[in-house]
Order: sequence, then C-alpha cells, then structure tokens
Amino acid sequence: MISLTIPAVPVPKGSTKMRRVRGKVIVVPDNGEAQANFRNTAMPYINQAMAGKELMTGPVALMARFYVPRPVSVDRSLPCVKPDLDKYTRLLFDVFTDRVWVDDGQVVDLDVKKIYASSEHTVGVVVTVVEVKS
Repeated sequence: MISLTIPAVPVPKGSTKMRRVRGKVIVVPDNGEAQANFRNTAMPYINQAMAGKELMTGPVALMARFYVPRPVSVDRSLPCVKPDLDKYTRLLFDVFTDRVWVDDGQVVDLDVKKIYASSEHTVGVVVTVVEVKS
C-alpha cells in the first residue's frame, strides 16, 4: 500500500491535436506543458512513497481525491464543471505507470472524487493505492 499527497493543481489529460511541421504530421497534447509540470511535481512524492518497494504487479485499488481551486465567484458546493474527473484520473494513471504499477490495466477498483479545495484540504491530489488479494 502507498499513500501520498501531490501538492499541485490537478491537471487533466488533454486531448491530442494533429499538427503539420515541415510537411510531416505530428501528434501533440493540447496541454502538454501543464501535464509535464504536474508530472515533474508528482515525481518526488511518488519516489518517496515507493522507496524500498517493488512495482505493484497484481490487481490494485486506487482512491484519489482531486482538490481543485474554487473560483471566487462560485458558490456551489461541488465542482460540476470541466475539466472532467476522468481526464484527471487518466493523467494520474499515466504518471503512476512504471512508477507504482506496471500497467494501468491493473486497476480493478476505483474511488475518485473532484472536490473544491478548502481551509481543511488545500489544492492537490490525495492518493492511496492498495494491492488487491485475488
């Protein structure tokens, strides 16, 4: 089992865009820089949580809480707006692959929530990953 907090604004896994560069078509993520910054911020926390542990190779359960900033003009209790929760989860899966588990197909149980940050929980991602006994 590992538990960690990534103190960074959650970033969604962006869609890809096709671009033509010098006559060749390349695929570029639409928010690649933000994804790279999130990945770089997350790495030390993942490395610390995984210190002395092997990659998980069997089925795993993941619980994640994505604490997002609340805009000043918003008074609703839940962030029922874009970015979508599944896009946050997709980037987290990519960041964890080859660092926590071998492949994100190992996730068999998923409990994720998108919540406005508060004085109790600052902006960031709180994650717990547990190996599931089959």
